[in-house]
Amino acid sequence: MVKKKGLGYSIEAIVAIATVFIFIFGAVNVPQGQDWNSFRSQVSANDLTYTLQEAGYINHALRNGETGSIQTAFSTITERDVEVSGLVSNLPINDNRVAFHVVNSDRYNQNLDEVESSDKCEGDLEEIKSRSDQPVLRSEGGLENNRLYIGDLDPQISGGNSEQDYDSVWVDNGTKCQFSNSEGPFNIEEIFKWDNNYYDIKSIESDKLRIYNATQPVRFRDMFDRDVNSVKTFTSVDTVNFTRLDRRSYDTAVIRREEAVQEIDTDTDKREKFENFLKQGSALILANLSSSSFENGDFLDDTGFEYVDVSYQGSYDGDSAESGFDSSTSAQEAQTSFLGLEGEEDNLEMAPSTKVISDTERTLESGKALVKSSKLYDFSEWNREKQNMNSVTPEEVEGKPDSKCLDNKPEALTEAVFDFPDFDYNVLNAELGTSDSYCNNNNVRAVKVDLDRDGDYLDENEGPFLNGDQITIDNRVYNLNITVYDPDPNIGCDQEGGCVSFEYRGDEKVEVIPRRRSLKNLPSGGKIALTSYRQNYDAESLKAIVSTIYWLRGSQTSFTGQKTPGETSTKTYSSIKEETYLPYEINFRWGQ
Repeated sequence: MVKKKGLGYSIEAIVAIATVFIFIFGAVNVPQGQDWNSFRSQVSANDLTYTLQEAGYINHALRNGETGSIQTAFSTITERDVEVSGLVSNLPINDNRVAFHVVNSDRYNQNLDEVESSDKCEGDLEEIKSRSDQPVLRSEGGLENNRLYIGDLDPQISGGNSEQDYDSVWVDNGTKCQFSNSEGPFNIEEIFKWDNNYYDIKSIESDKLRIYNATQPVRFRDMFDRDVNSVKTFTSVDTVNFTRLDRRSYDTAVIRREEAVQEIDTDTDKREKFENFLKQGSALILANLSSSSFENGDFLDDTGFEYVDVSYQGSYDGDSAESGFDSSTSAQEAQTSFLGLEGEEDNLEMAPSTKVISDTERTLESGKALVKSSKLYDFSEWNREKQNMNSVTPEEVEGKPDSKCLDNKPEALTEAVFDFPDFDYNVLNAELGTSDSYCNNNNVRAVKVDLDRDGDYLDENEGPFLNGDQITIDNRVYNLNITVYDPDPNIGCDQEGGCVSFEYRGDEKVEVIPRRRSLKNLPSGGKIALTSYRQNYDAESLKAIVSTIYWLRGSQTSFTGQKTPGETSTKTYSSIKEETYLPYEINFRWGQ
């Protein structure tokens, strides 16, 4: 029974939309025979866009990922031979094909043989036998001797290859051979449940069934099936090896376990395959990595991630801890998807894959993470300080600053060797001034660093640096601190010209999901992120990782009409407001 009140509201809405259409299209109607491009094309296109937006049609179409219906709506309501092409930004409505790499230990060969008379299901296989064009086979068995049964249905399937080859699998999950729809038949590249795990069928031969463990990918698939902020998403999940990883087939690759990372480093063909994929595709690495994966020339070293050989602060050992999204634009994009999945950041606890930070422009400087932990690295062992620099004769130093103070004050020029983590560097500390009076009444100092370690300070990039400046040494960015003389050591430096310190300036928060938009030594059109590997992720962690995959895929979707777009274009903005605020933009190009 339909409630009259609801029906009344529906009629009012239809009338209102119709009124808008009649008003606008009546005002901008293009006479028959008049060329579209020469008759107010821009005004008409603007009004058409405004009408569908105000009527709520565009919002409705985008919530359901139906960009094609937007094209149909424009061409239908104009009664003209008009089509549009478009680009939708900031909504996860694009097709996302995700490939989960499966390591060798999760790939299985099930030996097959014909069903024997002693098989517990032998008397219940008549339905399968009657449908199969070949004798029914069975697998070795699973838990409690539950078996897989294999037949040939292809000749009976429209569009099949009509060959006599095994292509269909039924699963006995302890249902006493009463096969329900959930137990088959399954075909190649389909995922089935067997003994509380999930498997992906990769190939079927007369004596062998090749399957990949897909239990974890199924958990991800179930999360992908959820709407993001009431917007329907379209993500397919498949399991692959490196041979089948192809940008034409997949948009995002998920590489799991350090074993897979080592495969990339040790197998030239697999590395080449993966690097070719990254020229356009994106990748997520789920692995508990060690420093050995970041040696010079290794894949992760070439991507721009760096292993940091430092300690954690306090008693933290790298396990799961309170985590949250960074404030960067990229992190906020991922966070929007996380909130759209009804994620609760207050309950988000994740662990890093290892002590890894994103190398920013080949400089060890963290801050390029999507998610960070509340726990901290201890970078104090990278800091360097000297309180007993030695006076040197100005004439013996090439590249010293031009300063009047150096003429009469022995302590105006000092030098010391600083043992930075990778190399030792000579550091010069000079007092600056243009007159004796200024030098006598002030103590302004600057530092030069022999960065090329050639014994002089002649290169322009070696300084002088003033107090508070930033200096890059061994790919690490430091803040310079020159402490001026004061007799009280609690206030200043008790030796004039003797105190200089370098403090590493990187963000100390542990990066749980570091990311890279560009790869250091690899040509890349895609993006890459990494985090720790777990067999089972809790709900909030799974949402954060799925949101990372949405970010890796990108949030632009294009649709193309059959007509070649012309010069006329329109743009519209709106938003979808459910769990979070999700603004979007659409750019239309019009063609006749």
